[in-house]
Amino acid sequence: MILYHSKFLRVNYLELQYLMHFFWSEYALHMDAEGMYYETVRFMKNRIKRRADQVYLDWRNVENLIAPETFPWYVRHIFPGIFSAQPYRLGILLNRPEVFDFPEKVTINGKTVPVRVFSDAGLLTAWLTDGAVRKKPGGYDHGRSKGSCGI
Repeated sequence: MILYHSKFLRVNYLELQYLMHFFWSEYALHMDAEGMYYETVRFMKNRIKRRADQVYLDWRNVENLIAPETFPWYVRHIFPGIFSAQPYRLGILLNRPEVFDFPEKVTINGKTVPVRVFSDAGLLTAWLTDGAVRKKPGGYDHGRSKGSCGI
């Protein structure tokens, strides 16, 4: 399901996997860092109440905007609002992951979350979903106190 769509950013939510996927379009290549922050905050203000156990950030088209302060800003301002009470994994897709220095773990909503950076979308997806909690099709959150799908 598409949670948010603009010319620059599309956010998909895979409900059965509790996975939120951020995809920056080719139009984002023409943005500046302030535009990236603005578009992310705009998504946060307009999102429906879905939370994710794992998050997939496709940052290939905004790689040129990733400065040392970008990731800590996401950790402080964005991730607490989109991750569930049971954060599982955070994956980042980049063209040149070797250029960036991301931490191996971050603390989100009081839990330690592993962070991995990939240049291959298939490997990132496999890593995110390996061992992740799955929701039964047509079911509810099955006892998850602060479920990822609460509306």
